[in-house]
Amino acid sequence: MSMLIIDGVKYKLWTPKDEEKEFHPMVKEFSKGIFGEDSIYFDIKHKLTSKSGIAAIPDAYVITLSKPYEWCIVENELASHPVYSHIVPQVSKFVDSIEELETQRDIRDILNNEIEQDIVLKAYIAKKTGKDPYRFLSELLSSSPKIALIIDEVTPEVDKASKSLKKLANTEIIEFKTFVREDAPNIHAHLFEPLYAIEKVPEKVRKEVEGRFTEAYHLEHTETNIISVYDKIKQAMLSLDSNIRINPQKYYISLRKDRNFAYILKPRKKKMHIIIMLPYETGSSIIKKHKLAQLSQGIQTFYNGACFQVTIENEDNLQEIIKTLEEAYKQQRE
Repeated sequence: MSMLIIDGVKYKLWTPKDEEKEFHPMVKEFSKGIFGEDSIYFDIKHKLTSKSGIAAIPDAYVITLSKPYEWCIVENELASHPVYSHIVPQVSKFVDSIEELETQRDIRDILNNEIEQDIVLKAYIAKKTGKDPYRFLSELLSSSPKIALIIDEVTPEVDKASKSLKKLANTEIIEFKTFVREDAPNIHAHLFEPLYAIEKVPEKVRKEVEGRFTEAYHLEHTETNIISVYDKIKQAMLSLDSNIRINPQKYYISLRKDRNFAYILKPRKKKMHIIIMLPYETGSSIIKKHKLAQLSQGIQTFYNGACFQVTIENEDNLQEIIKTLEEAYKQQRE
């Protein structure tokens, strides 16, 4: 059995038993690590049917918003499934279906409908591509997709079958292994090769980029009482765990330990919005004195998990915000 050691801590290989409940959510959670930061993972189950009546249901679709633009049909599989009687035929069905113009239009309409329900995602795609999302999808889906087969183990049989799969279509096989910490089984580590090229940024450029977006940049035009709110939240998080990172980016400041558990959106003059990585129901059970907003499934997919937005306009009842952030931190660590 494989063993992974991180900073002296042992992790042992873990094999998911339930594809739908265990494997699919992990792939979705780490989709940006697999497909790139500019990718959008659409967790949509939709039947593709060819004119001959052959039907298949992909696990997800991915569009990539960095050039060259690409789209992927995602098939998540466990190596325990029969390769030649299940996996290869499934990919073959995808290929047969997507060659038809009617199927391409069907996928376009489904993805566009998802995007239309999310004004933030719609604006993001328009800004990245310079095109209306419907037009962008129409052009993108007229090109051949990549088939992304994500599997928990590339066995010799899968490796052998990969030649057949690559003859059928532009197929990429990604081995997505999961390890669990020996003394804390709820803590996972994942091992996979990204589909996108990771470019090494020259040191000089990296420092310029890192120095460009700071806390001061985000708080530049914000009133004193909102700055005070930010400072109190920051200090509360660092008191909770001094290793929590306060991570300024262009559009937000993220709070993270192993991964992001909250996003402080660039504060406005008199208010602050925070995206907290918890289900809306959990947030509403704790936060009673601040305005909450439920987010569409598209936005939650964009942030890679269940989340909601809270608006803060003053320092009153700040403790309930801090308590909720502490809960999000705890949940993201489990």
